[in-house]
Amino acid sequence: MSKSPVQPLVFADIDDNFCHTTGKFRKYVGDESLGEACVIDQTGKALSYRSAAQTAYLNWLMDSANVVPVTGRSREKFLQVQLGFSGHAIVSFGGLILLADGTPEPGWYNIIKEAAALEADAIKALLAQAKAQAASMDSALNVTLITDEGLDLLVKVQHKEGKNDVLAAMGNGMAEYLPSGWTLHNNEGQLCAYPPFLGKEKACAYYLEHLAAPYSLLIGSGDSLTDLGFIGLCDVMVAPVNSQIFRSLDTH
Repeated sequence: MSKSPVQPLVFADIDDNFCHTTGKFRKYVGDESLGEACVIDQTGKALSYRSAAQTAYLNWLMDSANVVPVTGRSREKFLQVQLGFSGHAIVSFGGLILLADGTPEPGWYNIIKEAAALEADAIKALLAQAKAQAASMDSALNVTLITDEGLDLLVKVQHKEGKNDVLAAMGNGMAEYLPSGWTLHNNEGQLCAYPPFLGKEKACAYYLEHLAAPYSLLIGSGDSLTDLGFIGLCDVMVAPVNSQIFRSLDTH
């Protein structure tokens, strides 16, 4: 049987799938000397490392498929990633689709811009309420509005000392005043409130309809429960063992 020239298409999250931050690398793999630096900031400091297994996995995918990164990273932070991606990318939790030259795909950008404008009052109110709640709970809670390319996209809460129990309590409080249609997600150190227009799966669906080249198989690869939306569009799922997805499974 002759080999088909049409490759699989892979939608793949980056962090905790192809690499780990320094802290998580030490937790799951070991000393940084066991890995390769692959996320570098403007000063040259290494922020994330990939293990030999993660390197082998990504190389295998890139040798045999068209890999489209699907990440919560902003455009700026995605450009810090040194993993060999050179084509399209979906960043900012689906808020932007980047073309191969790194510029936003205009069709999707305009869709998100119009949707964000309709949620402008809701996101401002949520930001103010979350900041007030955080100030009353713990001075180490940091509430920020996440923007990218001029778009207000979501509200993120982190605890400077990494206290997940405080983040969980913060989330319980935010749930009481979360705008209609919004969702909360807590994933190992960061609590995010997403508006109804934002989602990795929404950007992936647009990509499949408007940008994807013909493909033989659609694979979804990720670690977080927030990745299940775009993975659900695919034929096959791949998730690391040390992942939120795997831990959510009843393996007994």
